[in-house]
Amino acid sequence: KADICSLLLEAGAKTHHTNSVNRTAAAMAAFVGNHDCVAVINNYVPKEDILYFTRKQPLEDKPKLSPELAKPLHDLVMMMNTHPVRVAFKFRDNPKLLENITQIRK
Repeated sequence: KADICSLLLEAGAKTHHTNSVNRTAAAMAAFVGNHDCVAVINNYVPKEDILYFTRKQPLEDKPKLSPELAKPLHDLVMMMNTHPVRVAFKFRDNPKLLENITQIRK
């Protein structure tokens, strides 16, 4: 069920929309006890939010984040299990993240 929530969010479903009884998808998932879906919905960060930082903004000399770091950073942000060892594995699998840690931490 959490995988379906992820697919819907990636396809553009909005987390803030409400139904006829004024409840969001996260509220309804919590009501029926589907806590995995609640975690997916509440922790979802759209790719566009990361890509925003790869574009030069007004009054900036260059973008805050290089484009090749967008996908690995999005994968890191979307991790549900943020145990330090899992985070370390993510950095091991994506050495560019670690090499550019000063860009990422801003």
